[in-house]
Amino acid sequence: MNDLRSLSRVALAATLFLGLAAGATAADITVRNAWMRPVRAETPAAGVYFDIVTNVPIRLMGATSSVAKSIVIVLVEDKSDGTSVDTVVKQFDLPAGKETRFAYNGNRLDLLDVAQTLQPGMSVPIKLIFFEAPDRQQTVDIDVLVRGVILPPPPEPDAKKS
Repeated sequence: MNDLRSLSRVALAATLFLGLAAGATAADITVRNAWMRPVRAETPAAGVYFDIVTNVPIRLMGATSSVAKSIVIVLVEDKSDGTSVDTVVKQFDLPAGKETRFAYNGNRLDLLDVAQTLQPGMSVPIKLIFFEAPDRQQTVDIDVLVRGVILPPPPEPDAKKS
């Protein structure tokens, strides 16, 4: 009888362990089509755009990159008069199983105080930071393709002749 109780306790402990381990698996997060426009060094803000889908509801809490001082999440609200309002937020909730687009003229990430010129064809490393639960953080590294044309610098002002 004692052996049966011991065996039952071991089986219960194993079941609890497997249940906890299964619940602790990381969310499946897929990021596609990550891109941004070229920018010059010291640009105050540069938008980053991508499509993202996850298998569970998850919260985007921010991002980091070596090419910018910081990165913010920007929500864009379209107004009835055709204008829009940009609002920096601390987090963005992503639904399970539905693709969410961070797009040009829409919600996006902004690189702030870009440290170097980002030319067409370059790849910009960004680490996205997510929370699935208050105590469960996950990061995803993405490479953002720089595409488009970089504008020439403004002409130097003419020196006044005396």
